[in-house]
Amino acid sequence: MISRSTLSLLITATLATTTPLQAETLAEGIASAIKWGNASVSERYRYEYVDQEGIANFANASTLKSRFTWNSGTVAGIKGLFEVDNVTSIGDDRYNSTVNGRKTYPVVADPEATVVNQIALGYSAEKWNGLVGRQRIKQGNERFVGSAAWRQLEQTFDAAHVILVPDTRFTLDYAYSWRINTVFGPDNPNGQLDGDFHLLRTDYQPNGNHALAGFAYLLDYNQPATNSANTYGVEYTGNLLDRLKAHLSYARQSDSGAAPVDYSANYYLAELTASWHGYYLNPGYEVLGSDDGKKGFATPLASLHKFQGFADKFLTTPKQGIRDSYLTLGGKKYQWEFAVTWHDFNSDEGDLDLGHELDLIVSRPINNYLSALVKYAHYQGSHESAPLAKDTDKAWMMLTATF
Repeated sequence: MISRSTLSLLITATLATTTPLQAETLAEGIASAIKWGNASVSERYRYEYVDQEGIANFANASTLKSRFTWNSGTVAGIKGLFEVDNVTSIGDDRYNSTVNGRKTYPVVADPEATVVNQIALGYSAEKWNGLVGRQRIKQGNERFVGSAAWRQLEQTFDAAHVILVPDTRFTLDYAYSWRINTVFGPDNPNGQLDGDFHLLRTDYQPNGNHALAGFAYLLDYNQPATNSANTYGVEYTGNLLDRLKAHLSYARQSDSGAAPVDYSANYYLAELTASWHGYYLNPGYEVLGSDDGKKGFATPLASLHKFQGFADKFLTTPKQGIRDSYLTLGGKKYQWEFAVTWHDFNSDEGDLDLGHELDLIVSRPINNYLSALVKYAHYQGSHESAPLAKDTDKAWMMLTATF
């Protein structure tokens, strides 16, 4: 880590050895980057209601996220990125943000904070581009690495990130990260997690109907080391028929670094999507396995809210593992988008009944700048799931404006 004093000396030495012509060229380049840059502002208001068994109070979280993003112009292949987020509670914060001390309310992980969400320098060439600094990283469908953008504070990575595209059929996406900035914010002990994190995904699309991917995620956390693990996997997506698509995936995970549990576990996914006249039907079966009940397959860097139900009852995989059998009916008509999903959860080890969940979502753009979304989740547990997850109802209303 370079200290501020050392960095200042380096900058001073660089400026001292810069000729007037070089300084003029540098100034012109910076001026061009600023001139051809662009800025955007977005506002996202969200109301979230949570009624959770065992907690007397209901959560009523009314929050506003304000985001300012600036992208510089590109000069000699180099560009800059800066983005800042502010999350403010509107009215009384009658919810447990994990840092506001309201422990008699259900958790809604949207703490008040102002953070630099992204700050990075990038370079673009003909067949590759790179970015160094704080950034969002999304790979594939975000089942293993994502930005968790549903939460008001986003998950970002302090990382060196390169994407290589030697031809239109092949992409290699690799990032080395030394710090993960989580959705819990800078005031939470788990708001920043340090370690050595290697994130690799390759995609190969031989034609327009079929695509293959391979991935490797080597995670070595400093503290806590609970999720230190190496994961290797493969994925297939393709069109089986004109209106039928398949999505298959397999991965193997084992402990690494200072992980406290010695284990190995498997991941499986089989999913079909049939579409017709603007509607689709999506049955799927996903397994995050277990090693004899010692520890379950974990995906700590995923955009977790997208998977295993909107109620977020299994953000941490139970040590018994989990099997999710689900069915979604959705569609889009007259700018309205909707989806209804049913989940049936069971443990991988011992076949315990972990409950079921119903999810509903409807969204619609109001105009070119404003969109609206409403969402509902009902999770119903069982006596076997009681130690892991409690009955929960959640509802959301969200308005997003982008300028």
